[in-house]
Amino acid sequence: MVVNRNTILVTAHVLGWVLGLGLILVFIESGSFGVGRFNRLLFSWPFIAFLFFYGCLFYGNLFILLPRFLVRDKFIIYGIFVLLLSGATFYLKPFDVLLNSNRQAERFRSDGPHRPPPQMERPRDLPDADHLPPGPRQNGPGFREGHFDLMSITLFLVVWAISTIIFISKQWRITENKNAHIKLDKAQAELSFLKAQVSPHFLFNTLNNIYSLAMAKSDDTAAGILRLSGIMRYITDDAPKDFVPVEKELECISDFIELQRLRLSKSGQLNYQVSGSTNGVQIAPLILMPFVENVFKHGISNNAAVPVNIRIDITPAYITLYTKNRIFRKHPSTEREGVGLRNVKQRLDFLYPGNYQLQITEEAGFYIVELKVVPIVQ
Repeated sequence: MVVNRNTILVTAHVLGWVLGLGLILVFIESGSFGVGRFNRLLFSWPFIAFLFFYGCLFYGNLFILLPRFLVRDKFIIYGIFVLLLSGATFYLKPFDVLLNSNRQAERFRSDGPHRPPPQMERPRDLPDADHLPPGPRQNGPGFREGHFDLMSITLFLVVWAISTIIFISKQWRITENKNAHIKLDKAQAELSFLKAQVSPHFLFNTLNNIYSLAMAKSDDTAAGILRLSGIMRYITDDAPKDFVPVEKELECISDFIELQRLRLSKSGQLNYQVSGSTNGVQIAPLILMPFVENVFKHGISNNAAVPVNIRIDITPAYITLYTKNRIFRKHPSTEREGVGLRNVKQRLDFLYPGNYQLQITEEAGFYIVELKVVPIVQ
C-alpha cells in the first residue's frame, strides 16, 4: 500500500495539533473533567478563537512570513512582524481569555441558571460602589489589567519555533535533493565521457591487430574481420546502456580472445574458462573487457612463450574475473597505464559503489587481477 506524501503531512499536522491542544485542555481542567465538560470547552467560542489565533500564527509564519521575507534575506521586515505579533499576543492574552471564560462558565453552571452571576450581587454590609476603594479593573473576560499572561507568550514562542523548524527542515531537504540531482547529472556526464573513451580505445587496438594480419597476408584475416564485426556491434548497440545481459559481455570477450589467438605464436598458452549460470544476470558493458585487453597488451611477447590465464566465474553473490599474465617491462619513458584500465576503475566507482572488489598484485614476475562485482539479477 502506497501512502501519499501529502496524506502523511496532513496526518502529522492533525496529530500535532490534537496532542498540543489536548495538553492545554488537561492543564485548564486540571485533568479532572468528564466528557460533557470536555465537549463544552472544546466547542466553546473562546476555545475556537484560541485555536484560530495560534493556527494563524503557525501557518502564517510557515507559509507567508518565512518564504517571503526570511528566505529572501529581508530580515528587518521579518523581525518587525515577529515583534508586532508577539506584542499582539501580549495584549490580547488569548490563554488568559480562554482560562477565565471557562472558569466563569463553570461558576455560572455550578450556581444555577436562575442565580445572578457573582459580580452582579453585592453583600448588604458593603458600601456602595462609589465608596469602594480602587482596585484592578476588568476589561472583559480574561483581561486583567496589569496581569502578565506568561502562558500566552510561551505558547507563541513554541508555535513560532515549531513552524520555523518545520520550514527550515523542508528547505534543507529541498537543498539536499538539488545537490543530489546535481551530483547525479555530473556523474552521468562523466560516465558518458568515460564510455566514449573506452570504446574508441578498445576499437583502435583491435583494428591494429586486423591490420597486422592483413599486412602479413594471413588466411585468418577474414575470420578476424568477422570477430571484429561482432565486437563493433556490441560496442555500438549495447555499450551505451548502463547494464546488459552478461552473455553479451562474454561474447565480446570471446570474440576478442579469438582475435588475439590469431597473432599468438603456436607455443603460446592461453587458458580461458567460464563457469556458472548466466540466466537473468546483468553487468555493466565493457567493464571486464579492459582487464582482458590489458592481459594481451602487456603480457604477450613475440620472443617468449608465456602462459596467459583468464577465468570468469558467475555466482549469485559475485561475478569474478581472474587474470594472470607475465609482466614484460617496457622502457620507463613509454610505460603508462592504459586509458581503458584507468577509465574502468572510475566506472566501477560510479556503477558499483561499495559493490565491487578489485585487487591488483604483482607476484614473482606475474601480474594478477581479481575483480568481483555484485551481479544484477533480473
